[in-house]
Amino acid sequence: MRGGRQRRRDRARAPRVTSAADVTTRIPPLDVDIASIAPAGARFEDGEIARIVVDRPTDNVNAIDPPLIAALGRAVADAREARPRGLVIVSAKPDQFVAGADLTMLANRPSAAQLSQGSREIQRIFSDLAALPFPTVAAINGSALGGGYELALACDWRIAADAPSVRIGLPEVSLGLLPGAGGTQRLPRLIGLPRALDQILNARRSNARRALRAGLVDEVVHPAALERAALDRARKGEKRKVQGGASLVDRAATWLAPARAFALRQARAGVLAETKGHYPAPLKALEAIAIGLADGMDAGLVAEARLFGELATSDVSRNLIALFLLGLAQRRAAYEGLPRGEAPSDIAIVGAGLMGSGIAQSAAMGGATVRLRDVDTAAVSRGLDAVRKLTTDAARKRVIERRESTRVISRVSGTTDYSGFRRADLVIEAVFEDIAVKRNVIKELEDAVREDAVIATNTSALPIWSRSCGPSRPILGRSPASSPRRRPWGRPRSSCATRPASTPRASSASCWRRPWRCSRRARASRTSTAPWSRTAGRSGHSRSRTRSDWSSRGMSARPWPRRAASRPARARCSASPTPACRASATGAASTATKVRSARRTPTCTRSSG
Repeated sequence: MRGGRQRRRDRARAPRVTSAADVTTRIPPLDVDIASIAPAGARFEDGEIARIVVDRPTDNVNAIDPPLIAALGRAVADAREARPRGLVIVSAKPDQFVAGADLTMLANRPSAAQLSQGSREIQRIFSDLAALPFPTVAAINGSALGGGYELALACDWRIAADAPSVRIGLPEVSLGLLPGAGGTQRLPRLIGLPRALDQILNARRSNARRALRAGLVDEVVHPAALERAALDRARKGEKRKVQGGASLVDRAATWLAPARAFALRQARAGVLAETKGHYPAPLKALEAIAIGLADGMDAGLVAEARLFGELATSDVSRNLIALFLLGLAQRRAAYEGLPRGEAPSDIAIVGAGLMGSGIAQSAAMGGATVRLRDVDTAAVSRGLDAVRKLTTDAARKRVIERRESTRVISRVSGTTDYSGFRRADLVIEAVFEDIAVKRNVIKELEDAVREDAVIATNTSALPIWSRSCGPSRPILGRSPASSPRRRPWGRPRSSCATRPASTPRASSASCWRRPWRCSRRARASRTSTAPWSRTAGRSGHSRSRTRSDWSSRGMSARPWPRRAASRPARARCSASPTPACRASATGAASTATKVRSARRTPTCTRSSG
């Protein structure tokens, strides 16, 4: 009897749901000759269960651009003519589904009308995909962000791989935009208005397990079984009709006008409290969602395309996109010219203090087995407790899953001697800043580790060459700006005598985390004196260089703070430097307002960085 009442309620509510087929008939093809664009990036493979393979051949990622959209439109048309039993959309790139729109397309400053027209064209192709008369499945094996997830939303079912590379969401609001390919219309109809507002307005990026709990995907499987699971789902021959959420509360907030108005009003008040009205993207997203749920999906898609064009041509969006591209370029430049090697699976760390425990936790988060050493049991216990606290906090903040936090903690073990160091591929010295202590530790490590192991030294003030000239074997250096818990780590940098084969292995270590290029000038110059110059300081570029980069990307000029002029200083090596080190050791000492007691000894100019 209860099931009968539920079915009657669903039938009574069904007229409120706009089907994808109705939307397709209402969106006329735009006056755009996509056939004139060279098709590239997607192909149709016929069969009982057909496939559309997304593969942008000229790039490492599947970013959405006009050629990819044109090829995808052709593939959808071919699928409609072939009439297979089902259709699966897969990516040909490992650990990568569809990353979203190619933001470099906005560099030519297209008008709002052009951007709205492009958004409508993508909407039409995605609606054609949603209107296919057979089930469609998106097999998500990697990042599905922005337009990539909107492509998955146009499918009936979404299956994700349980892999670290999977990130799912609609983060356009963080760039001053809104989802422009149907995301503001399809997501509330899939998971309900309250959950959709949380995802869109907060620009959330979720891993596979969190996306499953939020309703963004329907199933999570092992990466090796992803395509098989997608084929099985498509073979069942079930089309899906969304109801606006899994629970009765979600459906009521989505379809009942008073409940919907209350949810939208509360969301708008929260946005204004956070942004004070200076950030238009969340408000425009709310407007598009409200129009779509009140007037129908076709009206919502028209409003979404119009508002997308308005936002994409605003100064706020252009500055945010320029900042994003600048940061992306600097992260790539940090590894430019640096060879990549096999990532170390076993890492040993000497020093269980603030820095050592942070390094251990970062390495364990990356999947490495870590051996943590200190002089006594109490120090080792404090280090292990710090690792446990950091990992527990990460699980509490939903950075990682709770079940994963247990595995991370189990990867870190402690010792008061050098037992287990023979297995280590990478050994990091992280004791306190005393040159004599560091030399003694490195001397002991030379006898405790394998011949092919990489020895790295951690320092925030001491120059690398004063130690690497002394030991009998080459060592690698890294120079952080602060604790790894608070700030990104420095790029591994070699000394005068560093073995060339050491750098690839160390640069591949997951514990290095987000890198910046080490400056050849004094390390104090990396300290930022203004919020907008932090990226410049971390990358090691001068402020004038970064200012020109911002201007070239369309960002307005900023008043850069004055800084004391740098003064060249002759380097002095206190560890019997070799002739090569003595001949090439020059640098500069500079002052920074936030660093008063740091040693301003210049680094060796032959170091890579």
